[in-house]
Amino acid sequence: MQPTLNATVFIVDDDASVREALAWLLRTRRLPSEAFDSAQVFDDQLRAGRVRTTDPCCLLLDVRMPGLSGLALFDTLIERGLIQAMPVIFLTGHADVPTAVDAVKRGAFDFCEKPFSDNALVDRIEQATLRCPANTCKRWAKGAGAAQAGRADRARARCDAAGGGGPGPTS
Repeated sequence: MQPTLNATVFIVDDDASVREALAWLLRTRRLPSEAFDSAQVFDDQLRAGRVRTTDPCCLLLDVRMPGLSGLALFDTLIERGLIQAMPVIFLTGHADVPTAVDAVKRGAFDFCEKPFSDNALVDRIEQATLRCPANTCKRWAKGAGAAQAGRADRARARCDAAGGGGPGPTS
């Protein structure tokens, strides 16, 4: 697997033990994370600009939470056009095939049932962060090499102008 270029994994789950276990798992794999105890808190932080989607990131989102549900937050992220910048991996203890299929069709990166395999989840997180437009731009520009520094600068400018999008992966 390619490096995730310091991607941040946002964990949104109302169960403290799940948040702590996920944060520990990610630390053991050298993946930085930030945890939120509700979808509302995450959304408030996102609106306030304290959650950066311009850097490589991924969102682990519990489906069922009191107040604003994970599915409702997902709808909000779709409305704001943030799904491409922040791939969403749903986590649920209540497997519901139609809900999972619908979420993936609407742009979720994946839908994982609790309990999940640690290795499989980390693999999916790494794959999701590699698809982030911000990460794609960084990998593309980094791969340009020192001899092509001018092209790399232009690539970064194109990526910035496109809101983090840009050329596809080099692999």
